[in-house]
Amino acid sequence: MSESNVATREHHFYAAIAKHVFEHPEHGIVFTGETITLSDAARFGLKPLILYGLTVPGTQFHWYTFSRNDAPRSFLGLLIVAWSNGTGLRGCPDILKINRNVAESCPDLKINLKKLGVEVVIAEKGDKKLSGSLRAAQDEVMRFGWLARNNAKDFYNLEALNAYAYKGHNQHVENKRWSWAGNKSVREAAEKWMALPVKKVECYLDLSQMDWKPGQWLSSWEVNAVPVGNRTFSKEDGVTWLVTGGQEIDGHDSDDSAGFERDGLEEACAEKTKLMMDCWPNSATEIAKAVGITAKQLQRFVSKVAKLPDEKIDALKQMLGLEESERFYDFDAVGPCVLFGEKPTKITEAYDLLTHGGDLVYSIEVIPEKGNADPSWRYVIFKACGELPNIIMFARGSNSAEKIGNKMLMNFDGVKLIPAPIYRDIVSTCAKACSDPHSNRKMMFEFIDRQGQFFDGFSRW
Repeated sequence: MSESNVATREHHFYAAIAKHVFEHPEHGIVFTGETITLSDAARFGLKPLILYGLTVPGTQFHWYTFSRNDAPRSFLGLLIVAWSNGTGLRGCPDILKINRNVAESCPDLKINLKKLGVEVVIAEKGDKKLSGSLRAAQDEVMRFGWLARNNAKDFYNLEALNAYAYKGHNQHVENKRWSWAGNKSVREAAEKWMALPVKKVECYLDLSQMDWKPGQWLSSWEVNAVPVGNRTFSKEDGVTWLVTGGQEIDGHDSDDSAGFERDGLEEACAEKTKLMMDCWPNSATEIAKAVGITAKQLQRFVSKVAKLPDEKIDALKQMLGLEESERFYDFDAVGPCVLFGEKPTKITEAYDLLTHGGDLVYSIEVIPEKGNADPSWRYVIFKACGELPNIIMFARGSNSAEKIGNKMLMNFDGVKLIPAPIYRDIVSTCAKACSDPHSNRKMMFEFIDRQGQFFDGFSRW
């Protein structure tokens, strides 16, 4: 964001049917990782939601709210609510940029906002910044599903979803999360934006009237929807997803591995796969999908009751960082990876495996020298002798976070201060690593290229 853009306050406003979140009469809020058509969604009892959003271009400030598709909200009404309550928006803008669909559906918006001192600008065809804001909003909404692990209360119904979105916006501001952005220009733009005084909006217009007409344009993204086959509802860490798979009509599995014999190495592979999966940031369903199998096939494999094709086992080993041991008839975990420390016993087992029983170069919890630490997570980074570093994320306030120390993590070295930019790099890396199963080790390899030498300075040798 340039100086001139800061002087002229601008917001992007958009509305669309949400691609990755729906409402279900029994399951409440349900997330989907893929884009499916509304007709396919209806087959599973999923009702569409309208996503409305405001974005401050050039920054990470955004404000979202949702309504049921059959009960849309007034554009003018929700804009006034956003500008009055969204602390990161700094009140109303000088310019509100919208696309042609929004403009044509709400012809009075331009007139009414002019009365409030806000100029409505219709984006030119091919405006990538405005369309990018909407695309980012759709993706961010999907991330709600994995960011809110073990917080099912946040997604009981539409009202809870809106409360979660509102809370997320305010926490971004209160905790100064813009200062964590890896892109320097984004951080600087956010700092300039937050330095602006709030521009209060005074409105005496009728906000209760429905002022726009929904149309097919709301779901134009359906052209990129994937064909829907067998699907089922899966509750992972308190959040419900519609996922690929499910039982066949006759209720039987298609594999014919009953009564098979498995040798010790195969059993070791299954055991180590389960151990790493239990601490992986993604669900078993996501991991299975990433290697091209069903969640049930994966569960049967790690439970040692069924085989998998060799190529699928190889894909699992590559994803989770498992290699056949050179010393024993076993498998080693070699990392590098990001893990969730949700359960003390499980994370201790994964930590022992990755460190060869505590044979460490260093094991430290990091906090920034300046600024605020992540309000949601604590980060422990450790490196075994002869291996690459790994990171464990502990949710603040959780049982496992309260137990961080030598008893749970062998040869733990305690808390260390690190430069704020490097701390932000850890936060950013972990967020990207958690986005999908294949990203985990990839993001860690890139992080080590950037910061590995710095952390070697904490070596105990």
